[in-house]
Formats: sequence, C-alpha cells, structure tokens
Amino acid sequence: MRLTLVCLGVLALCLVSSAVNYGDGQAPAASAEQSIRQAVAAYVDAFNRGDMAALASVWAPDAEYVNESGTVTKGRDSIVGLFKQYATNLKGTKLTLKVTSVRPLKGDIALQDGTSAYAKPDGTIDEGRFTAVWFKNDGKWQLRSVRDLPDDTDAASPTGRLKELQWMVGNWEGGNGAVTVAVRWAVNQAFLHYEYKMKSGDTDMTVLQLVGFDPLSNQIKSWMFDSQGGYGEGLWTRDGNSWTGQTAGVLPSGQTGTAINIIHYIDDDNCTFQVRDREVGGQPIPDAEIKLTRKSAK
Repeated sequence: MRLTLVCLGVLALCLVSSAVNYGDGQAPAASAEQSIRQAVAAYVDAFNRGDMAALASVWAPDAEYVNESGTVTKGRDSIVGLFKQYATNLKGTKLTLKVTSVRPLKGDIALQDGTSAYAKPDGTIDEGRFTAVWFKNDGKWQLRSVRDLPDDTDAASPTGRLKELQWMVGNWEGGNGAVTVAVRWAVNQAFLHYEYKMKSGDTDMTVLQLVGFDPLSNQIKSWMFDSQGGYGEGLWTRDGNSWTGQTAGVLPSGQTGTAINIIHYIDDDNCTFQVRDREVGGQPIPDAEIKLTRKSAK
C-alpha cells in the first residue's frame, strides 16, 4: 500500500490546529484553497517529525480509502487501524508533497490532486499521485475520500503489472511457525520470488515460485518448483481483495494434479492462503487453509 494513506492521515494533527473556521456563509474559494495548502505543508513537517497524533480527526466517520491496487478500506476506525499497523514500518521515511490543484466545488467541499514522494531509509523513493475529497465539518476540513492513482507511465512494464501484489513483499509465517514465506522482487523486478518452507513432523519441504505477467494470456502467471522434484504452473485472476490461481503440476512420482489456490488480502500484515478442489491422479484431496501474518522486521 502506498504511503499516501498514512500521509493524509497524519494531516489530521495539522487540521486540528490550523483549519480555518468560517461563518455560516459560504467560504471564499481562495480561502478554502489556502487553508488546504497550509494544512498539507504543516502535515509534511509533522510527518517528518514522526508526530502521529490525532489521526482520526481528519477522517469523516464514513470515509473511505482506495489504494492504487483497488483495495478499499471503509470507515474512520478501519483507516486509522491501518495507520497503527504501519507506524513502525514507516520509521525514518521522509516525505515531500506537492499540491497540484485544489478545486472548491462549494463552500464546504473541495477536490484536491497531488503528488507524493517518500524517501525511505534504504535510499529508495516511492512516488505516486493521489486525489482527495475534502469537506468542512463544524468549521474544520475533513477527508471524505482518498484514492491513490496508478502510475500510467509504468502500467505496461512487468513491475507495473505486478504492483497489485507488491503488498506481499516481506516475510510471513503461519501455523505457529510451521509455514514461512519469503517474498522479494527478482530479475530486475520483472518477477516476484516466493520461497515457501513447510515442516510437518520430521518432513521439511521448500517450494520456490516465480510470479510474473504473461503477455500471451494477459494474466499473472506462476511457476513452481519443490524440493522433492515436483513442478507446476498457474494462471491467476483477481476479484476484489482475492487472487485465484488455477494450478496444475507434476509430482516426483509422475502423477499429475490440479488445484485452485486463493490468496485473500486482509490487511498489509495479514492474509489467508487457501487450497481447494485438489486432485492427484484423479483422486480428491481435502481442502486446506492457513492464515499468514507478516513477521516484524528486526
């Protein structure tokens, strides 16, 4: 998830102290624009100082946030919950914001467009565009809707087409440590590299998976190889916060098998991995599901 979500959330503390109170009449367009621009400038300073106070006050109770992958978070409490999850991971990130336009629609509603650039401690910079709907509530500006916009410049590149899965980059575990998953970019960010390690009793297994975009099928495709000599591939489709893979493979014994794999996004630190409709050699295999949780960086 792009940091724009947290960026606009921290803006809450700026609005608490710097929002302009107007009378009952309609606020002049110039005053509304100036107020929002000042709040954005104050936010940058607060973000870079790490002051995360008063996040909730900027959001309307029924606000929504949509990230660039289309994942929707509804409600002030849920949005603020995301801020809390990311507070530790954002440590050391420095922000630059540019307001490209503010368009007051009437005295109590305004549309804002902007760009963001986040300089991370590892030296990488995350740049993006966003649009926001502001409204004035009891004399203070609040966010009704925030949407991250896709980067059109790299939409056709391999990395751009895998951005919807970049939330998985990192280390995960489930089943009380019986399953671990390490996800990283590979081959000039043309692919995502997954390494699954599973332990059951005295048996250990490692599965390597490459995920990329297949221009022939116009779908995300995966190639899998396991430590016992099996291999397989799958084609993936997305439905909201879930990705479904139709997979087929060959076991070391020479038997063939098929399955449906489903990855369901809960939030950036939690997801589920489900396997259903499995068959090996024409014989059904029971469904299985595991919850994966992101491991904290040390």
